[in-house]
Amino acid sequence: MSLQHPCPEYSHLIGPDGKYIPGTDIHTDYYGYKALQRDAQAARATYNAEAATRDRTEGWKANPQSNHEKPTPPSNQSKDRGVIKSRTFFKADHKRLKTYAKRAGNTIELCAQARDKYNEKYKGVLKSQGNLEGHLKEAEYEHKAAKNLHKMAAIHLKYSFSTIPNNTS
Repeated sequence: MSLQHPCPEYSHLIGPDGKYIPGTDIHTDYYGYKALQRDAQAARATYNAEAATRDRTEGWKANPQSNHEKPTPPSNQSKDRGVIKSRTFFKADHKRLKTYAKRAGNTIELCAQARDKYNEKYKGVLKSQGNLEGHLKEAEYEHKAAKNLHKMAAIHLKYSFSTIPNNTS
């Protein structure tokens, strides 16, 4: 009894085990975009961890007189607060976080572009494997995540230089 190849028309790219054959372009390209994906996940995790440790929302509420500077964005800037998940930061925090957010956004966008190229180049293979739709959705998600992180970077940039009066709530 012989095993049937999972994708006979692509047997020059995919082995009988369903894995890409080492040394083929598809194998190289697959692991190339996967490496970018790991970098993107690490950059996003770094931003999220840094933002969580620098969030001044609860500390400010607990002791509003602890600092002469009020954290921003202020509560009357709901659009800005929504972008950064209702967290508030001091100027120095915004200055540091804008770098992390921009780096994460750029890294994720690079990964999304690599995935787009991979999806286009190997559309037939992905379709034969039943993976095309998932790959397209993942690329779309990555583009949206990059756009969101670029918005966060813009908010951090805005508040790293802005002067908010102390009586703004």
